[in-house]
Amino acid sequence: MGEIFGGIFVGKEESDTKVLMDALQGCCSCPCHASGSDCCSCVQEDHVSVPQLLSKIKGPWALIYWQAKSKILWFGRDAFGRRSLLVHWPSLSDSRLLLSSVAPFESNKKGDSGRNEYVGAQYQSYNYMLVNGTEGTDDLEYWDELACGIYSISLETTKGSGCNGRDSSLMLVGRVKKHSWSNPQLKKLLEWERDLVEPGSNDSIISKSNCCNLDVDNIFGKDNCWKSSVTERKSAKLGYQEFCNADQMKDSQIPYDLSSFATFSGDIRIDSSSAQTTGFQQMAEILKDSSICSVQRVLFALKQAVMRRACQSRSNKIIEEEERIAKCSPIAVLFSGGLDSMILAALLDQCLAPNCEIDLLNVSFDGPHAPDRISAKAGVIELQRIAPLRRWRLVEIDADPSNLQSETNYLTSIIHPAKTYMDLNIGTALWLAACGEGWVEEVELLQGEDDCCLYESHSLSTRHNRFKCKKYRSEAKILLIGSGADEQCAGYGRHRTKFRLGGWVALQEEMKIDIQRIWKRNLGRDDRCIADHGKEARFPFLDEDVMSTLLDIPLWEIADLDKSAGQGDKKILRQVARLLGLDGASIIPKRAIQFGSRIARESNRRNFGSNRAANQASAGSTVIHCLRE
Repeated sequence: MGEIFGGIFVGKEESDTKVLMDALQGCCSCPCHASGSDCCSCVQEDHVSVPQLLSKIKGPWALIYWQAKSKILWFGRDAFGRRSLLVHWPSLSDSRLLLSSVAPFESNKKGDSGRNEYVGAQYQSYNYMLVNGTEGTDDLEYWDELACGIYSISLETTKGSGCNGRDSSLMLVGRVKKHSWSNPQLKKLLEWERDLVEPGSNDSIISKSNCCNLDVDNIFGKDNCWKSSVTERKSAKLGYQEFCNADQMKDSQIPYDLSSFATFSGDIRIDSSSAQTTGFQQMAEILKDSSICSVQRVLFALKQAVMRRACQSRSNKIIEEEERIAKCSPIAVLFSGGLDSMILAALLDQCLAPNCEIDLLNVSFDGPHAPDRISAKAGVIELQRIAPLRRWRLVEIDADPSNLQSETNYLTSIIHPAKTYMDLNIGTALWLAACGEGWVEEVELLQGEDDCCLYESHSLSTRHNRFKCKKYRSEAKILLIGSGADEQCAGYGRHRTKFRLGGWVALQEEMKIDIQRIWKRNLGRDDRCIADHGKEARFPFLDEDVMSTLLDIPLWEIADLDKSAGQGDKKILRQVARLLGLDGASIIPKRAIQFGSRIARESNRRNFGSNRAANQASAGSTVIHCLRE
């Protein structure tokens, strides 16, 4: 399961799953590859091995593949763990190797007998094993997140010894081997060693030498770049059309050319003519910074990443098929109105066909009073300003933790092996968002009035006066999420602490740790919660090219933690937001989903009595009570 966004060519009308299966069947089947050797004659004849093929893939994946010719079982997940894969390694109590995308619900329950009991499963069919727990915490440790990488088991049959020394059965015996990534880009990203960490006397020279000749016309377009006419709106979609028709563009790579930034001109605009001067002044301030070339590179890489995830493979077919329909929402955004989700929404607007609506999924555990709900409503207004012809649909998903007890018991299994209250809070918010069921505000149309005419001819205030709420469920199967932005751009509070105590080097080391453990702390859990509703999470900030771009940029251009929150943290993304016209979003401080939605506050009150008691108990890292009882 997963998506191929590059590395292996997938034609416009092809299924990436079929392309990958065909490529796997063409891989060298020499047994030597299970031991990590690539010295066979087949490889010398340009036949790649399975690890070499999988190392080429750009995009999220997890797989189990049986290579019949060599009797080798291959399994693994992408280098950053964007798709879930759990493993039970053989132990004294259970000698089987089990692989699953999610832990079965019953595996977190305790048996009455106090010993291991395997329910409803046979040895020859254990792809969905139900496991009752044991005394202590053995049941909690039955499943582990499979560490990112490519694994192989070369299986052989051997006879087992039965009673009276007679052979009574055949056994499968194999040795697990973990293989190295052969892709130099992945190796560099996993090491996360940045060349330029500390600013010095030559930092400006470095920045200027890496910076290209800038031309405002090339970046924003020559004429009328601040207008919001229908003609400009259509020209802004040029990038979408070019991308969808680029059959010959290998791996969906768009040549790096600053003139291509002219496609942003239709979406970076200010409605009123009186605001043109202010807008150009803001752009002039940004252009004074020698790091603008870095900002452009990040913006370009992010747009490519969103474009690939919006128009690639099966989602491309969905969009093209539904272009004939007046309203469609093939892709949604997990939306808080914060910096990351606003950037994704603005870029998605530039990548989707003009008549597609965009669902913005917002979760609140405190109704209209949650910080994320407040910022989401403000964010929609800002998106309507820069893209007034797009139909933005804010889906307000309200929840009460006290009414989620049955879902909570189920979600402890979904997030497993993650097991803290923080994991449960984040998982619950993501799970509800992926469901996509909430309320939307729709404009009441007058008799004979068309909604397109309303959006084109009426002001925002006119439309707001005619809103009514109705029940709505998002049908989008793809959900864009901002995961990875904080880890790569110093968005967490601990990054500021490390910088204060140890300077730039300490900050770089903390960010390196975050990248190298994101698979275990975040991505597997998040993927399971979203996939439970049949939705697919896509992470543009964790696109390989976006990550490479951010890693190549000097750390002091990524963040400036001498400045206050909302300014210095994720500095480069705030500059990207301003280039997109998202001035309000560019100054919003970081807010984690469990705090912005206020599920953490409600969880603390329910499980610890108060926020204060929860803080004293370090609630975020405390194991969930129902798992320990």
